Amino acid sequence: MSRDGAGPSRVRRARPVAQARVAPGPLHDLKALLYRLYVEAGAPTLEEIARLAREDQRLPGAPSRDGVLRVLSKPEVPANQADAVAVAVVLARLARWDAADAARRVRDHWVAARLHPAEALRTVAQWDPVRLGVHPAIEADDTTPHRDAGAMTSYVEREHDQVLRERLAQAVGGRAVFAVLVGGSCTGKTRALYEAVAAVLPRWPLLVPGHAAQLVEWVAQDAVDADTVLWLNETQRFLPEAGAALAELLQRVRPLAVVGSMWPQYWNALVTPPHPGGPAASVDLRAQTRTLLEAHGPRIAVPERFDATDTQVLDVLARDDGRLRAAALAGAGDGRVIQHLTGGPELVELFEDESGEFFTPLERAVISAALDARRLGHASPIPPTLLAEAAAGYLSDRGLVSDDPQWAETALRAICRDPRKHVNGAITALTEQRVAPGVGPADGYSPADYLDQHARRTRERKCAPTAFWDAAERHARTTRDLGDLGDSARRCTRHDVYAERLYLRSIAAGDAQGLLHLAVMRESADEVEEAERLYRQAVDAGESFGLEQLARLRIIVGDWAAGEVLARQAAAAGHTTALRLLAVLWDGSGSDPDKAEGLAREALGAGDVGGLVDLVSSRARAGDWERAERMAREAAGAGNPYGLVNLAMSHERAGDLEAAARLYRLAADAGYRGSQGPGSE
Repeated sequence: MSRDGAGPSRVRRARPVAQARVAPGPLHDLKALLYRLYVEAGAPTLEEIARLAREDQRLPGAPSRDGVLRVLSKPEVPANQADAVAVAVVLARLARWDAADAARRVRDHWVAARLHPAEALRTVAQWDPVRLGVHPAIEADDTTPHRDAGAMTSYVEREHDQVLRERLAQAVGGRAVFAVLVGGSCTGKTRALYEAVAAVLPRWPLLVPGHAAQLVEWVAQDAVDADTVLWLNETQRFLPEAGAALAELLQRVRPLAVVGSMWPQYWNALVTPPHPGGPAASVDLRAQTRTLLEAHGPRIAVPERFDATDTQVLDVLARDDGRLRAAALAGAGDGRVIQHLTGGPELVELFEDESGEFFTPLERAVISAALDARRLGHASPIPPTLLAEAAAGYLSDRGLVSDDPQWAETALRAICRDPRKHVNGAITALTEQRVAPGVGPADGYSPADYLDQHARRTRERKCAPTAFWDAAERHARTTRDLGDLGDSARRCTRHDVYAERLYLRSIAAGDAQGLLHLAVMRESADEVEEAERLYRQAVDAGESFGLEQLARLRIIVGDWAAGEVLARQAAAAGHTTALRLLAVLWDGSGSDPDKAEGLAREALGAGDVGGLVDLVSSRARAGDWERAERMAREAAGAGNPYGLVNLAMSHERAGDLEAAARLYRLAADAGYRGSQGPGSE
């Protein structure tokens, strides 16, 4: 019965049609525009839209009710452009949009969608796990016949799997979730992501951006919809370049799940801030990324080795899979079961064998060049021309002689495709990749993760040969590769000249960060005026971090007034180190502690609590214990307990153990987990 007692209503409003789910690209842009028009028009019925289109003889099309539905909701390009334009014009008029502009935009999107067909959206189960980054498992002679040797092995769930799945379950509840598994190479990070998404979000489409610029473009175009998994395997490839875009996406779209993985050294590089007021040894471009990671706390640690509980589960599953049995046997002594399952340790052993029985000297030289390229900063797939030219630096004089004019192509083909070079039938030293658009031959190569990790440990302090740097200067693929290689060349002082050349190539390609890198290099050489000129040029090119560097230089030369103006401009753009430096200097001068505290509070207002922490020890040295404790308590309340720790240490050095113990307890209550000072248990 109706509320007024007049019986059931005969008028029912049609349910709004659903928006088409489409992968990012021109078709997504077309469908998003049409659906926005539909919503802003008040979600009229399909019959009403069809009627209005039919009644206007000037429109190019007159779609039926079902035709309107296909235009709005089907994940496909409308077969008839005229129908799409007619629907857009009708909706634009109802929404009070410029109908002619709406028609033009729909035509443009329709043509682009025809020229560039969209990939179908896929759930995690519809993706090939290898394309997502899951390592194939080794072959085993005794693999149980009823098992498919090409399929993934049974999965051993460990403690981090439960943590990850609980995090993803929050997305089901409507939140935007960011989770990054952090662990060494071949520890099962990507497989854990695959299994967790399959278990918790099996019906959500999974999007895989190819690089940082593509992710930035997707966010700018609002092409990532709610109820989506964004797959950022090897997350360091997307940060810091896409950090701001990712932060915006997590703020704007929900529910959403962003998942990724990276090695500990990449994580540490992203979250470790530069020392306030220290020398300009490098350019800090990661402040926004640190803020993103601090806000979402995505890190989930993945252990290197199986513990006793993991091994018990493994033993049960291994009864039905010879590959697991082989890995369990190989890892029985060191617990590195997953590593042996992918063949990583075996690959390292074969690469280190210089006898030529597995890899020829030419193959080893090409692989060595690829390992140094990746270790020294070439993050994108490495061009074959770079590998061919650099390989000469890894060969003896006798090794430079070859009767094969296509020796580099021969070596690369053998490394990647010859089954005899596949370790245990699973892993290869290099992987072929295609970077250029469309189908074609490989134009880039990436070294195996486990071999890459091994090279970083064993060659950490070694400089690459001159032939490598000559090849890198000519053939590095991206501006980021050029900049990171330049940083590595600068750290190896005998290759300073290559650092400058790499930075200049990056600048010529339009990279403002290259200006920052070159400015740091000039400053390190005491060419301050030239450094300032380059920093200003970077600011003019849109790189706001140059403001902080300019402020720091002005402060260092004693021009505090100009430095303060620049420091405030930098803080407004999210860069606060110069404000903190100025606060420390004002406090150290002893002339105006209120001024110093005010500057630290300006840094706090820009999200940097470290300014207050910086002043605690300085105030303690001046005997201003009351102000020092007030600032330390405030910093702890904002999430940083280290001011309390520093103050406790100052009291301890001064012999006031009671005050020190009290402050250590306060620091522990605020989240500090280090030693809690005198009397702590």
